[in-house]
Amino acid sequence: HLQMVLDGAQRTFQCTWILQDSLSLIRFYDKFRLPVLPVGQSLWLFTLDVKNLYPSIPLDYGIHLIYPLIQQFLPEQPGFFKHLLSLVLKNNVVSFADRLFLQVQGTAMGSHVGPTFANLFMFMLEKDWVSSHHSNGYLLSFYRLLDDCHGIWCGSHESLVHAIEQYDGFHQAIRQYPKTLLISWI
Repeated sequence: HLQMVLDGAQRTFQCTWILQDSLSLIRFYDKFRLPVLPVGQSLWLFTLDVKNLYPSIPLDYGIHLIYPLIQQFLPEQPGFFKHLLSLVLKNNVVSFADRLFLQVQGTAMGSHVGPTFANLFMFMLEKDWVSSHHSNGYLLSFYRLLDDCHGIWCGSHESLVHAIEQYDGFHQAIRQYPKTLLISWI
């Protein structure tokens, strides 16, 4: 039930760039039409891959970061839900080679709340970056499926590299793989 509440919060806050599946990205690119570009600008298709997202999320910080969403979505019991989420995330037991291990860092990939928690965590880190670059006209699209991001950038190569460096600086535990796909369309 905890996962259903987090999923509901994700839908409620219109995390519009979080994809539910890879088919959603294919549908977007199928409908995408090249815009008329300003003189001297290029169009870039880029991807980012967040390195080891699940085990890299600092749990206390992640819970703190998404707490405003919890407060808005469950205004009558946010403290209880935060406590419950903390219990679930901090007590993941993993079985390996007939032995049990307590996961002490990050969230477990097999946890029911793991994917939605990771999505909401990244959403809270990204939202100002996405909003800022959308409003200045550089970021034409940005979508993320868990740890894989895809975007279309209208601007110079240097401006895109600078924006990716900003993205990489969200939190010291969250890093992208150093090889980012940059394809100039025009």
